[in-house]
Amino acid sequence: MKNLKRLPEKLHFYQFTKMAILILGLMVAITSCNMSGGDDDDDDKIGAYMVSFKSNGVLQEFTSDHFPQGSLYEIGAQYGAGISAVRSASSFSIQVLDNKSITAKSYSGVVKIEATAESPAYLEGASLGYGEGQTSYLSASLDSDVKVAISEITAVSMRGTFSGTLKSSGEQDLVVTDGKFYVPRAQAGG
Repeated sequence: MKNLKRLPEKLHFYQFTKMAILILGLMVAITSCNMSGGDDDDDDKIGAYMVSFKSNGVLQEFTSDHFPQGSLYEIGAQYGAGISAVRSASSFSIQVLDNKSITAKSYSGVVKIEATAESPAYLEGASLGYGEGQTSYLSASLDSDVKVAISEITAVSMRGTFSGTLKSSGEQDLVVTDGKFYVPRAQAGG
């Protein structure tokens, strides 16, 4: 009789263990599917978030280990998109600005659009920033050659390409080429 009372406790333990193993197995399977891909084409690697570019011909990569992130925001009549990544002593950022929702299209430079009777003043275009140690490089706001093409915005990610020249006082210009990003989108709180 004593063993019959313990039988339901044992069944609950085994059911819990089987459920935990099933959930763990599903998580491993999903992770394996997301990380698979045998070629170097980042566009085919779902889940392989990254920001990469060449700076003066030297490849710079921020992988999913370097917290690439994208977000869309609105402050009054100003809409924006921010893309960033950070690794040990370096960081990279892209900012896109407009007076309407950021969409999948090309943006270049940053210009100030003066206020009109129909619209308040706003900024439009794109800028890049890169920091290495104590040195910060930024694209010039006006007359910049920065180009950012957002090719995809979904509920969970953003994808696109970029290029441009960044400047730092007393340093050689940093020419950014072959830039591409595929980042998860931060989810708005509240």
